[in-house]
Amino acid sequence: PEVTMEVDKWYRWRMALSSVRESISFLSQSGACEFQLLAKDGIYLTDAPRTVPAIILSPGNKADVAVRCSKVGQEYMNATDLAFDPKFGGFNPETQFAQDSPPKYQDVYTSVGNFHDPELQPIVMVIDVVSAPGTEEPDGDLEPFTVPTPCYLVDLRELNE
Repeated sequence: PEVTMEVDKWYRWRMALSSVRESISFLSQSGACEFQLLAKDGIYLTDAPRTVPAIILSPGNKADVAVRCSKVGQEYMNATDLAFDPKFGGFNPETQFAQDSPPKYQDVYTSVGNFHDPELQPIVMVIDVVSAPGTEEPDGDLEPFTVPTPCYLVDLRELNE
C-alpha cells in the first residue's frame, strides 16, 4: 500500500496483525520517519509516548503508533527480522509448532505472506511524504502523558504478601 503524509506532521496509525502464526517488524528505510508507541492491544502505555526504532507486531497484536516523517519524497517501510530476536519477544513460527504438526505447518518459510525472511517481501508499504502549501511550523515533539492503569491491570509487583 501507499500512504500520503505531510512532512513534519504527526499521524496516528492504528494497526492490527490478523495473523495466527506470522509476526512482522518494519522500520523506516532511511530513518527519516520516527515512531512513538502510544498503546498496545488497545491499552495506553502508563507513560507515553515511547520512542521505538521499529514497529513489531506478533499474531493478534494491535498497536497505536504516532508517525512523523521529516523528509519530502518516498519513504519505504522495510521488513526486518527484529520480531524474531529474543530481546524483542523472539516469536519464531518454526519453533512454535510441535514436530508432529501437520506437514503443511512445518515449512513456514514457503508460506504466502511470510515475513520471517525480510528478503522475501522487503517493502511493507510506501509513504509518499509531501509538503503542504502554506504549511505552518512543523509539529513539535509529542507531549509526554500518563494514563491511569485500568482496574483489571493492577500492578502487583510491589504487593506485600
